[in-house]
Amino acid sequence: SGGMALLHQGLLPHQIDAAAEAYGMKMGPMRMQDLVGIDLFGRINATSGKAKPDNNVIDAMYKAERYGQKNGKGLYKYDEKRNCLRDPEAEAMIKQIWKNNGVADKVMSEEEIVDKLYLPVVNEGFKCLEEGMAIRPSDIDVCLHFGYNWPRYRGGPMQWST
Repeated sequence: SGGMALLHQGLLPHQIDAAAEAYGMKMGPMRMQDLVGIDLFGRINATSGKAKPDNNVIDAMYKAERYGQKNGKGLYKYDEKRNCLRDPEAEAMIKQIWKNNGVADKVMSEEEIVDKLYLPVVNEGFKCLEEGMAIRPSDIDVCLHFGYNWPRYRGGPMQWST
């Protein structure tokens, strides 16, 4: 996902989520990753022998048994009421992976983060139009609003791109 790419490029989870939520998403992609469960993705790499915990954040979190909300720790930590809190331990793991990969922490504006997260959605929307999977751009906008909770006041990804 765009969020994982940004995470591996030098942004911390809270920076990515803050931009997505300021844009109007109910939950940022890193919080969503923790909600879905890091173990779902980490297990695939681990069982296939493709896990690289020294270079991949999800693989490292899985190896450290940081599965997300279900066990109270993932990219964030969670209290007994599942309130999301920054976690210095998770951030230290992420920074170590950056170091291993030769990546430095990065500063980006919220607008740049949002563009990197959601312009690929716009591109996919145009592909759907080209391939005849949707008739109008507004069809895509409706699907993204109702299916993915795209912020209504943004009009959908196709409207947003105009």
